[in-house]
Amino acid sequence: MRIALAHAEDWQQWRTLRLAALAESPQAFGSRYAEWAQADEARWRQRLSHGQNWIASLDEPCAMVSGMPAGEGVNLIGLWVAPQSRRRGLAAALLETVIAWAITTGAAQVELEVKQRNHEARRIYTRRGFTFSRRVEDEDVLTLALRPA
Repeated sequence: MRIALAHAEDWQQWRTLRLAALAESPQAFGSRYAEWAQADEARWRQRLSHGQNWIASLDEPCAMVSGMPAGEGVNLIGLWVAPQSRRRGLAAALLETVIAWAITTGAAQVELEVKQRNHEARRIYTRRGFTFSRRVEDEDVLTLALRPA
């Protein structure tokens, strides 16, 4: 397994993964495939200029996640692993990558939104120590405290 920080020049790999994620698991994301399918190179590069973005690979790129600074914390967004690569520790490794980065920024917490019916994702997050903090429409906000409040 290899996890690498994605930069603007990695936009084509990111595009491939993100479109695959939106096509395979549309119910898990706030964005829609149609929103991004026609995006030009500049939009993809701009997307990668925000926060920190990682691509995980086994034999080829197969997973992704982003961490975005938000107030005194970090928002974890867009964690996805290709179906053929699931149950191999990629989600946990990417989760730990975001948490480690958040700690280096001095963040007080990592927060994420997960669809209420996305039981597999909820299991991964709660196993790591994330707890329910509030509900936003059909999503629960889960939080991992990194330092005492």
